[in-house]
Amino acid sequence: MRAICVRSAQLDQHPSAENNFSGLAARSGFGVPILCRSTSGLCHSQGMDWPASEPIITARLLLEPLSVEHAPAMIEVLADPSLYDYIGGEIPSLELLEKRFAAQAGGRSDDGSQWWLNWVVTKRDVGRPVGYVQATVEDDGSRLVADIAWVISPNWQGRGIASEATRAMVAWLRSNGVHRLTAHIHPDHQASMKVAQNQALHATFTKKDGEVRWESYQPSTAR
Repeated sequence: MRAICVRSAQLDQHPSAENNFSGLAARSGFGVPILCRSTSGLCHSQGMDWPASEPIITARLLLEPLSVEHAPAMIEVLADPSLYDYIGGEIPSLELLEKRFAAQAGGRSDDGSQWWLNWVVTKRDVGRPVGYVQATVEDDGSRLVADIAWVISPNWQGRGIASEATRAMVAWLRSNGVHRLTAHIHPDHQASMKVAQNQALHATFTKKDGEVRWESYQPSTAR
């Protein structure tokens, strides 16, 4: 069976050989602080206020903001070679995964222009992680745009988990001001195309590294 997964935009910020693992973010700005204002739930970076990620609960799932502590449990999820058929990369070691999770948990790119959001997806009835979802958010000058990605273990595919988790993340993003969504999907990856369609994304004619750009716009609201 093919794993349901989409390449991460966060990886493109630091495509170093050491951290070249598709579907997970590579290095961020270690030692560069983010100032979080707990009274408002916002993180301030480079003059931009990003809401801090929060746990999200759905009918079957718990989406927990990513932390280094998730690394040991996620090793098993990311150990299936089929995960890398479409997004490339290889199975990470625990040490490397901890470094990546530490970078991602920082919540932003080196220059502060991107807001990095990552959630571990846990199946609530078994209490085990089954994958993750993530969003890389930027301000394009007029609106917030999120490039989204998802990875679900082959052991849990075919049950609508990727769509349920991604739908919950998208709803959270919309509630926090994101207007447009994008994703980049291998042209042969039918399962991930279905997940994208379930989020009201449509394929475009644009390609990047052999992957098709999918996108959607926030429906206009009559005033």
